[in-house]
Amino acid sequence: MQLRKAESLVVAEKVIKEVRKLWPKAWEGQIDAWSNCREQGFSIWLFGANSTSVRANIARVRNGESILVVVGPANQFGGQTNQPNDEVWRSSMSFAPDQFARAARCIISQMRKCFAPVSKKSRKRKS
Repeated sequence: MQLRKAESLVVAEKVIKEVRKLWPKAWEGQIDAWSNCREQGFSIWLFGANSTSVRANIARVRNGESILVVVGPANQFGGQTNQPNDEVWRSSMSFAPDQFARAARCIISQMRKCFAPVSKKSRKRKS
């Protein structure tokens, strides 16, 4: 008997591989499974300072070939399925089937926004 991975998981793994290659020092977190009964994939969960955390769900769209990416604050995702709430879901993005690196760059960009450093103005020392 031969068992193979679902194509949606293969796509999600390829995107995660690109994220790790492009942003290797950001990995303080974990990778979980994700499903919404239509798509199945993986969820990257990164932890930041002051209890800040962010999730990125990745899968292949069920009724197509596109790569689906949903990024948002971790507290906006359900605990058992890692499903985002409606507001975060509306911000989901799709990419052409072979654009793993482009999807990864988008995930990194969105996650960095969640971990943005304190503004320059507030970091200036008083003279």
